[in-house]
Amino acid sequence: MKGKLKLVYLLEGAIALLLPRFAFATTELTTTGRTWALSIGLAVFIAIAMALLGLKRPHKNFLLKSTIRTIAIVMMSTGVIIYTLGIFLGFNRSYFSTNPHNIFVVFLPIVLVVLFEEILRHSLTYKITEKKLPAIIFALLMSIAHIIIVFNPYTLSGAEDWFVFVCVLALPIIAREALAAYLCYHFGALPGFIFKIVIATYLYILPIAPNLGNYIFAVIGVLIPFIIFKLISKTISCYNEDVDLTRRTSSRIFTIPVVITLIVLTALVSGIFKYQLIAVMPNSMSPIYGRGDAVLLEKVPADDIKVGDVLVFWHDRIIVTHRVIVIKQQGEHRLFRTKGDANPKPDTSLVKESEVVGKVQLISKFIGYPTVWLNDLFKGVK
Repeated sequence: MKGKLKLVYLLEGAIALLLPRFAFATTELTTTGRTWALSIGLAVFIAIAMALLGLKRPHKNFLLKSTIRTIAIVMMSTGVIIYTLGIFLGFNRSYFSTNPHNIFVVFLPIVLVVLFEEILRHSLTYKITEKKLPAIIFALLMSIAHIIIVFNPYTLSGAEDWFVFVCVLALPIIAREALAAYLCYHFGALPGFIFKIVIATYLYILPIAPNLGNYIFAVIGVLIPFIIFKLISKTISCYNEDVDLTRRTSSRIFTIPVVITLIVLTALVSGIFKYQLIAVMPNSMSPIYGRGDAVLLEKVPADDIKVGDVLVFWHDRIIVTHRVIVIKQQGEHRLFRTKGDANPKPDTSLVKESEVVGKVQLISKFIGYPTVWLNDLFKGVK
């Protein structure tokens, strides 16, 4: 067993060494070309792994059947939900094509990559050892390989492009590979192949896809693997009666901070306390902060606002964050002249005390993007 483990690490090390060459050699290729190249590389490593490690057959049991059933139910339920949302949010044409040439050029390499990847994962990680490290390493390597396929440096011109790339493309890839590693470690290649083939090919099989926007698709891409993982891990825990108190306690230790964090974020976003977290939509305050950033505002009385403060106020039912440049006294009330730092001229209208929400106290980069994307989605921004 130790000898086989060394061979596994040797093969994974070879893949790690070849990944930079794969990235460099495929720079000028299209996404489809990179996919073909990856499928060929995986096929070569499968042949080597089979020769060195042999073929391991998965054990068919109740848990394997239950796992496949769980994956099918989650995937079908998700499909029903997102296509129902499409009725309200609209549909886009997918990559569906009845042209045999397109099916061969685009669809086939995707299927081959998923198939070869899971066969190789099975050879390197299933029943090799009780250690999970080989499965984790292979998941990391395949995440990098898939990120290389979709990576296009020419389209990443700024921080927003990079943030979108990481959240919309990289994180769902990592989530998929992590789940595939977990499934293969316990059950072999079949459950992971079923899960990934549906994720990878449904746009090529169905003629339309819901227009849900980047944010929702990114959330779904991370949420589906997490839900499947939780359901299957629960099944395994119930099946194994020797789950000890330590494991339960560690699960609670992990869950409690997450719940507390969600409660705090919900309170901040809802604005029920003195402080409130809001997302920035335009770039009128650049370079201090811009689209996709979030600001923490403090609800203060109008008397506490001074020239130079960044004021948060309502204007035409929209929250605006601009800097105070002049304060005027009108009887017992104050009026504020504001200006965006990036705007050439001050705002045309004065801000009344009744329109003031508060003033900005803290800025956090990028974390407001989910709200921005949802706002764009429901406004019909493409």
